[in-house]
Amino acid sequence: MFDLTGSPSRVALVGVVRMTPLLLFGLGIGAVVDRASKRRLVALAHTLVLAAIASVVVATAAGAATPLHLYVAVFASGIGFAADFSAHRALMAHLVPRSALGTVAALDTTTLTGSYLLGPSLAGLAIGTLGYTGAYALLLVLVGGSLALVLGVPRDAPGGPPARRLRLLQALRAVAANRTVLAVLLITMVMNACAFPYQFMLPVIARQELAVGPVAYGLLGSAAGLGALFSALAAGAVPPRLAGRVFSGGSLLLLCCIVVFALSRSYPLSIAVLFVGGFGFASFAVLQTSVVLQGTDPELRGRALGAVTLGIGSQPFGALALGGLAEAAGAPLAVAAMGSLGLVLVLAVVVALRLWSPPPPDRNRDPVAGHRAGP
Repeated sequence: MFDLTGSPSRVALVGVVRMTPLLLFGLGIGAVVDRASKRRLVALAHTLVLAAIASVVVATAAGAATPLHLYVAVFASGIGFAADFSAHRALMAHLVPRSALGTVAALDTTTLTGSYLLGPSLAGLAIGTLGYTGAYALLLVLVGGSLALVLGVPRDAPGGPPARRLRLLQALRAVAANRTVLAVLLITMVMNACAFPYQFMLPVIARQELAVGPVAYGLLGSAAGLGALFSALAAGAVPPRLAGRVFSGGSLLLLCCIVVFALSRSYPLSIAVLFVGGFGFASFAVLQTSVVLQGTDPELRGRALGAVTLGIGSQPFGALALGGLAEAAGAPLAVAAMGSLGLVLVLAVVVALRLWSPPPPDRNRDPVAGHRAGP
């Protein structure tokens, strides 16, 4: 997009378009996940992403790619991402016992960060050697292979019976009754609005401030993934009573590293701080999933994960604000300002919900899990 338009705000708009489906459809998709076959939904999500990538391959090969076409393809892939986020996590939760959810979430994040680690580097290398058409064709093959693996999963998680359906509002009330789960949803919203949009400015900062090419940019984009890869399994071993503290602490660490990265003019320092920020990202990603899965009843998991996707859907607002700030003050100051705002908001959630205080004893009914702790 930057090569087509030369505009930082147009680059930021890519993030807006990709995340908008989570905001529009996240809760609705979560309700569908609770009623439908999880494996089929994951397969449908992959198919939609494949169609979007194929259209980009054809357009770039014909020299007919335009910003509008790219935005449409990105929007379609965003719908696929929204469906996959809730469906594949709900499927994982069905395949393992509740006590293993933390480990499963850690393994899921490890594979995610592995792709996060390799993806930017391979993308930069592919674009530099194969061009845009070849790079997207390679991506098409990889997503097709992922779809084949999904279709080969031997077990499925069927939808719940109609008699157990709950309204979305009821599910949200149940989730909000758990202090740690509520904090996860609020901090997810803050992080996606203030922290993660920095990735859309990476190519701008890499080219204009650090003066590096595609391969070096790919390594820069992989630094946080490498840090997360080293720490994801440790985050999965965090006991539930400490999950809220580690989740919020990891979020604060990542935000601090983003601010330092934005103000850095040294390529080695930029890689180093993003690597350290990956430790915070691992805590955020692993515990975001495990806290929600462990803190909600199976019949509510799809809608609870849908609420998380709603929080992720706040990213378009952050990306729009970041793009506007980048046009006015430059990408580095814009990223630093958004990261600083995120620090303030996460600290506000921690204080308001007493997230670092010992959890209160559960003497009565647990409104989320639906069990009683006493007679």
